[in-house]
Formats: sequence, C-alpha cells, structure tokens
Amino acid sequence: MSHQPIQDHPDTALVAVGGSIDPATIGRLKAELQALVEDGARRFILDCEHLSYINSGGLAYLINLVGEIEPEGGSIALAAVQPKVHIVLKMMGLLEVFKFYPSFADALNELRSEEEPSAEPETEGEGDVVAFEEMAAPLAKEKPDPEPVIAAAPSAPRGNLILQFLRRLFGRGATAG
Repeated sequence: MSHQPIQDHPDTALVAVGGSIDPATIGRLKAELQALVEDGARRFILDCEHLSYINSGGLAYLINLVGEIEPEGGSIALAAVQPKVHIVLKMMGLLEVFKFYPSFADALNELRSEEEPSAEPETEGEGDVVAFEEMAAPLAKEKPDPEPVIAAAPSAPRGNLILQFLRRLFGRGATAG
C-alpha cells in the first residue's frame, strides 16, 4: 500500500478496487480503508473500473463508513462503476448515498475544481492510490445483466401476488396467513 499526499487534499484517498468484494476479501478492504481513516482520510474516491462484484457485507461496510465520515465532512465517490455493480447499487436504493463519476479522472478533476477553481489539472500518478485487487483470477468479461423487470397484472391484488410467490417458492400447500 503506497501513500502519496494529494497536493492540497491530505484528507482524500484514491483507492483502486478490483475483483470481488466478498467474504474472502472484505477483511482486507476494511483494514485498508480503516487505516486511511485513522491517518486522517475523510474523503474517498473508489476507482471501481475493475470491480466485478460486491456482496451485501461490502455494501454494508461502505454505508457504515459513509455514516462514520459524513459528520466530519467526508464522503465516498465511486468512479467507473461497472453496469452489473451499478444495477445492484440501484436495486438497493444506494444511488443517493454515493457520488458517481464516469471515470477516476473525472472524480479527481471535480475534487480539484471544487476547492481550487483555477488549479492546474493533476498529472497521472499523483495522489494516495491504494490498490485493492482480489488474489483469485479475474472473472471472464460478461455482458451486463439487463435490469430486472417486475410487472404484475393491473387487476391482481397485492395479496394474490404474495400468495403466488409463496406457492412458487414453497409449493402448492403454502398459504399467506
């Protein structure tokens, strides 16, 4: 893990996240981000270009981290989020929790412009960059899954939908009561 100060932004950490955030990797991510918080980081830009999967534990940790750093002016921005991961964030209602950028460079440029409107653009390689890569082989590139479509017949009452769901899940003998 290398730490290089971002000129005029010592409270910001740039973190490259790759592979999966799952039970095998969450401990390492928590340890690295918590160490950065203890060193004074309050704002994080997570470069998610190579992040292929995040489980509920990873999402919960990031949400808790936002809750910890937001009262002190902190935030977490996600850059270059893959469509598959973006769908999960959207389904969980987390699009309002994080700020999103099309690329790592866009997030960095906005950080620069927020506090220094006339600042020179940062050159590549400058800043605190923490690489977090999964040890396992990367997953094969997949086409992004389409967003799920949930539709019901307009005349079907809600109770019937629940009953139908339970019957599909547990068999014909399931009841709603």
